[in-house]
Amino acid sequence: MDYRAALPKRNRDAHKGQCGRIGIIAGTRMPGAAVLAALGALRVGAGFVYVISDHPHAAMMAIRYPELIVLSSKDPWPELDAVVVGPGLGEMDDALCSRLLKLSCPFVVDADALVAEFLARLIPHRAVLTPHPGEFSRLWGPVGEDRVLSAQRAARQSRQVVLLKGAGSVVADGTHTHVNPTGNAGMATAGAGDVLAGVIGGFLGQGLTLWDAAMLGAYWHGVAGDLAFQKYGNGLIASDIALFVAQGINGVELRGFSGRPEAESNTDAGREEKG
Repeated sequence: MDYRAALPKRNRDAHKGQCGRIGIIAGTRMPGAAVLAALGALRVGAGFVYVISDHPHAAMMAIRYPELIVLSSKDPWPELDAVVVGPGLGEMDDALCSRLLKLSCPFVVDADALVAEFLARLIPHRAVLTPHPGEFSRLWGPVGEDRVLSAQRAARQSRQVVLLKGAGSVVADGTHTHVNPTGNAGMATAGAGDVLAGVIGGFLGQGLTLWDAAMLGAYWHGVAGDLAFQKYGNGLIASDIALFVAQGINGVELRGFSGRPEAESNTDAGREEKG
């Protein structure tokens, strides 16, 4: 697959309102997670990123990162093209859950939002679920030796696209699978998954299908991690990954990097996500 050719296209006369309005519903418990997800969305080209957080110091996010628009769960929200819900969120109260379920845009569901009650109510909506193995086990039972079969089982049960994170992240929709070939062990660092959720949300907001957003998100997140590893080794941090996402997409080359997991794909990569 040509991962660069599959990226969202932008006309020369495009304006920010045409490049995706992404809502990051996150950070009430851990505000840094919201920032990392927001940076991931911005670095793949999102036009607007709204951090929706009820943390008492949420407004300070925009002091450090003036590109962000910070709102609370009780403020009026703009019409959103995609929503990332979960990073550092804490518990979702019923009012927030009900408000989310009234939205018509696709979701990325990560971290604290990966709870059975919310996922059951989410089924009529389109979503990419991004569990790590611990979150996966709480929802669908232990990840077996065959990660592909496990991801497919979760995708069928949830009726969503599932991205099972880890070395050789697996994207599954219940029928097709793709094993990501990029990334390295240095990416085992707090916040890396928050960046990934934002990257996928940024792609969704620019019009990619669930399948393509998940697959490209995993790939370019891994490329960014490989570039960061060249500079920092195992000392890389999640914000390095966010920074290098744009550099990877824009053609910065890896210098003989050999730390990628071997992976195979049985994906029909050009397939359009159904529904």
